[in-house]
Parts: sequence; C-alpha cells; structure tokens
Amino acid sequence: MSRICRLGVYGLLAITMTGCSSVQPLPYTDPSKLPDVLKAVTARQSDYLNAASKFQYSTAAYDVPIVLLAIGSVAAAVFSHGAARGNLLAGIGIGAGGLTLVSNTVNAQAKIDAYRLGSVQTSCLYLAALAFDPGDAGVNNTFSSIKSASDNLNSQIAEISAAIQKLNTGTLTDTDKKIISNAETAVSLGQTALASSKAEITAYNQSGASIWNTLNQIDARVYAATKGALVNWSSAVALVTQYSAGQGAGAQVAPAPAPVPVPAPVGGGAARGFTVSTVDFDDLQTMTTDLNTLSASVQAQKPFSLATTKAVACASIGS
Repeated sequence: MSRICRLGVYGLLAITMTGCSSVQPLPYTDPSKLPDVLKAVTARQSDYLNAASKFQYSTAAYDVPIVLLAIGSVAAAVFSHGAARGNLLAGIGIGAGGLTLVSNTVNAQAKIDAYRLGSVQTSCLYLAALAFDPGDAGVNNTFSSIKSASDNLNSQIAEISAAIQKLNTGTLTDTDKKIISNAETAVSLGQTALASSKAEITAYNQSGASIWNTLNQIDARVYAATKGALVNWSSAVALVTQYSAGQGAGAQVAPAPAPVPVPAPVGGGAARGFTVSTVDFDDLQTMTTDLNTLSASVQAQKPFSLATTKAVACASIGS
C-alpha cells in the first residue's frame, strides 16, 4: 500500500506539472503601431491553438499505469473505510473512473475549451481589426475620404453661417425666411455630421490602442479560465470524492464570427467658395442643398466606429 501511495504521489506530481498553462505572458506591443498589434493578435491566436493541441495530446497520454496508480492510490485511501476497507483494487477501480474528472479539472477539457475560445475571440478580433489595416489601400482611401469630408463640412458650415448672418437682415419675405430656416437646419445637421466624422477619425487613430486593450482582455480571461490550483493530496481526495458523487461539468466553444467587411469610401464635395459680400438667396439655397448632401453622406457610413464596436465585442464571445 505504501509503495502504491508513493507511486500515486509521483503520478499526481506529473499531473500537476502537465496541468500548468503552456501559454507565456502576452509580450508588450506598442499600441501606436497597428501593424505590430495585428501581428500580436495572430501570434496569440497561434499560441492558443498550440496550447489546445498540447492539452489534447496530454489528455490522450493520461491512460498510463502511473496515472492510474496515482488516482488509484488516492481512491484507495478514500475508500479504505466501511465495506471497501482494505480493498485496494476497489480503490484503484474507482480511481480509474475518476481519471476523467481529474483530467477535466486539472489540465484537459476545461483548458482545451478555454484556449479554443480564446482562438475564436482572437480570430474575431483580427477580422474586425482589418478595417483599420494601414496596408490596405481601400482602408486608406476610406480614411482619406472621411478626413476630406470632415474638412469640407467645416468649410461649408462656415460659409453658410456667414451667408445666413449677411442675409438675415432687413425686411424679409416669407420665402426668404423659409430659405434661411432651411439653411439653419442644414447647419445644425452639418455640425452633427461633423462630430460623426471626427469620431470616425478618432476611432481610426486610436485603433491600435483599442485592439491592444481588447487583446489583453481576452488574454486575461483565457488565463483566468486555464489557471488551476496545484494538485495535492487533499485536492485529489476531493476530486475522487466528487467523482464518486457523480458530479461533472462541460463547456461549449462559440462559433467563429463572419468576416468584417471594409466599407466603401465616403464621398463629399468641396465648399463652393461663395463670396459673402455678393451671396444671395439663390446661392444660400444651393449651399444648403450641398451641405445636406454632404452631411447625409458622412452620417450614412461609420466604418471605424463600427469596427471598433465589433472588435471590443469579440472579447465577450462565449461569455
């Protein structure tokens, strides 16, 4: 019995050693360098897949006598009272069944599922992050278009505001008042669109930090899910006892998300360059139409803020 127990302790030590996480801490990456952040995301996904494969292999390798004896020795001690007292074979038999529970709890299915989920989440994050990829000509064109539209909004709002101030004097006809009212509404909508365009520019400029922060959140959750207590005699006893009561648990891996499409560039015309001193109500109507068109175009597309939202949501897949 003492020899069996000694072998059991050695076996438990082997389980403890293989139960440690195989993924190293996430190396620091400069968030201001998006290409490096994208590489960090793909590298971490590879780490998770490799770790899942390693634990899958370890699970298959558990069916060896030393592990059976390790669990069996614990089970023999647990069931060495009452009807099973002195029956070492009964303890080993129950321990063999308990091997599944120990594997799941210490270093098998729960950790495999956690690493697989981390792989799904980082895959989702990478796809969302491609909407910011500085190496993609389409992304660069979209960003340039938004910046240009933002500048044009600024110019057109300034022009039309100056025209309103000039024309909104003296005796005005009902038609004139209507034109001015429409222009004022266009300015208000333009300011809202301008704020939207600035939000897109900010989302693009801060994309590296956003993706990096989300990657860290994913990694912290994977670490928490795969971190396990060291297996000692008392914990092994608890595991076998728990198994004998018929308790167990499982986990599900979320499906991979659909790719994130890169939106088409935003269009927008430049300010017409009206001279305030000669502007008339016909000019103001034209300016109002131009501003409304540009505002609607800018408001219709939010490529970078949407991609940011999708990227952040990747950390919540499966939770």
